[in-house]
Amino acid sequence: MVRWILAGLILFAPAARAQPPAPVHRLTSGWLLHLGDDMAWASPTLDDHAWAHVQVPGSWDRVAPGYDGYGWYRLRLRLPDDLVDEPVGLRVGEVGDAFEVYWDGVRIGGGGSLPPNFAEGVPTTRLLVPNSVLRAHPGPDHVLAVRVYNEYAMGGLTGGVTLGRYDALVDDGQIGTMLLGGLIAFFLAIGGYHFVFFLRRRTAKENLYFALLCGAAALYAASFAQDFFSTTSRHVNPLRMGIATLLAAGPIYIALVAKLFQLVPNRISRAASLLLLAGLAVVLAVPLRRVPPVYATFGALVGVGIVASVGWAFLRSRPRDSRTYVLLAGMAGLAIALNLDLLAGSHVLPVLRIIPGVRGVFWLGFLAFVTAVGMETAGSFAAAELNARIDPLTGLMRRNVFEEALAREMDRRRRAGGRVILAILDLDYFKRVNDTYGHRAGDAVLERVGFLLRHNARNIDLVARLGGEEFAALLHDTDAEGAMTFVDRFRRRLKATEIVVPGGVVRDLTVSVGVAVGNGWIPADDLVDSADQAMYAAKRAGRDRLVIVTPGTPTQAAASG
Repeated sequence: MVRWILAGLILFAPAARAQPPAPVHRLTSGWLLHLGDDMAWASPTLDDHAWAHVQVPGSWDRVAPGYDGYGWYRLRLRLPDDLVDEPVGLRVGEVGDAFEVYWDGVRIGGGGSLPPNFAEGVPTTRLLVPNSVLRAHPGPDHVLAVRVYNEYAMGGLTGGVTLGRYDALVDDGQIGTMLLGGLIAFFLAIGGYHFVFFLRRRTAKENLYFALLCGAAALYAASFAQDFFSTTSRHVNPLRMGIATLLAAGPIYIALVAKLFQLVPNRISRAASLLLLAGLAVVLAVPLRRVPPVYATFGALVGVGIVASVGWAFLRSRPRDSRTYVLLAGMAGLAIALNLDLLAGSHVLPVLRIIPGVRGVFWLGFLAFVTAVGMETAGSFAAAELNARIDPLTGLMRRNVFEEALAREMDRRRRAGGRVILAILDLDYFKRVNDTYGHRAGDAVLERVGFLLRHNARNIDLVARLGGEEFAALLHDTDAEGAMTFVDRFRRRLKATEIVVPGGVVRDLTVSVGVAVGNGWIPADDLVDSADQAMYAAKRAGRDRLVIVTPGTPTQAAASG
């Protein structure tokens, strides 16, 4: 057997060996730029010695700040030896805004549409240099020319140009697209989950705000996605949509922070929300070329405001527990990431690309924020679900949950037969405790009763608080004698309990108990009524006693003092 394994390894080792990745060449230096437009500038024989030397990637705003219109880039390059007789490709990164690429004077492709039918290009474009174009100019030396049209914001080859084997030029663009798609799906899933929870509990406004914020983040991420960009750019400008989405998310974020930290909105938070909505209206109304400067103003306010929100939450939140610090950490991560991207957009810092193929670090900051809020709201969701089923004072089942469990048990008994025992317990003279010592003393008594019931019942038994000072126990796999043992043990321990409260000590607590023993199947309501009547019989008989009944039999009751 070992020989066969070794033979297989030797046979398949060459095929399993990973092929080295094909080299790619980033074309960063040697570029020339001339603003204006003339189709003769695509010619490989053009005299371009008077053109400006520039670095790529980069915006031509460094040469002509605020310039909009046509510009041409040229590069004289030598085809590397590793690309001889290979499919030669170019990957053109983000371009502001539409472009055409010429190889030795021949157009080989582009992105977007130039005027008069202007439409933006896609963020990353992969182009193949046809063999016919390469054969037309034999030899290693070639001229690459890129015609760029910019209508707003930064113009030029802002994303860089890479030369390599065509099938190898897939890393950054495809990885970025997949990661952005994953982020969009993640944000939508988280938002959908919280929206569904809000529909179940309409008072949980924080879940609604968080769902809307996740939806806004997904839409903002979509404005960077290549497929979305190329599909919608003819109808909805992705830049305008992304900026409008961020501004619209601002008031939602402020409302969420206020809700999470239980803060009362003040004049500053209201003014900030109104200012962001005003910015949204301006961004939607002004011509496209005016959107970037408008956003630069409001972006600075957003950066300052999100940092201020961390301080607002920290100073006003009480108490400062672990939950508070987790939320503050998530908010701080979002504030740092957003401000880094804003500074990069203002050319104060370089654009950060921690995630391959994805600009900026906003996504990491928002993921930190989503994680923090998700942890907090998941805890709130679990607590809400638990409180819906468990009485928080006694730790016992709520009445509705107990009634559902009893109905299921009786349905099972209808099919399988057997005995069901239900005990209903009511504290004696409980009103006297409240009147003498106050309601806090009454709560302490109820809490102690819940503790004793939980610790006297078996794991298979179900105990519940029906309301007020009335409790119930559904006892499985036992008989009347077992029920009497359970109740007597509970009564003794309750009577021995002493609870120190302001103004004295509560002692000598007693309980009246009615037990219904159901042999075979009977309706759940009939079983409850029988146990309830037995409990009232114990009250009438002098309290501090147990009465057992068997519904449907001539001998209805047995009493125990």
